[in-house]
Amino acid sequence: MEDQFSFLVFGLIMLAMLIVALIKTNKFENRIAKEIKQKGFTPITISRRWFDFDEGTASFDVVYQDKVGIQHQTRCKIRSYMYIFDGDLYWTRPLIDQNDERAAQMRYEEKRSILIDGLRTENQALKARIEELESRLASKKLS
Repeated sequence: MEDQFSFLVFGLIMLAMLIVALIKTNKFENRIAKEIKQKGFTPITISRRWFDFDEGTASFDVVYQDKVGIQHQTRCKIRSYMYIFDGDLYWTRPLIDQNDERAAQMRYEEKRSILIDGLRTENQALKARIEELESRLASKKLS
């Protein structure tokens, strides 16, 4: 009987620890998302790394989008002392804060490339049309 009681107590303790871990994970994910938004970025995914084995921290894989729509990936760690006290938040790679000029330049070059490709295609179509019209004109002169 005592063994069953011990097993029940152990099971309840494990269940309580799991519930606390899930609640804290949700709290940490919200904290990370808030930090990302404060920097002007958009969080895409924040997922817990349960088996990171970094003592005293909760680790998360983070994907976020910058101001020009480029996605970046990093890892975030939050000091957590037995899920009781929340500590500092650390980024393994800092959130990329591309300056607006560089981002605008990238967008400009991308749009320029698309425009140039479109102009090349249009130019080839016009050349074909000119050749067709010249051959028609030549055939009318011969008649």
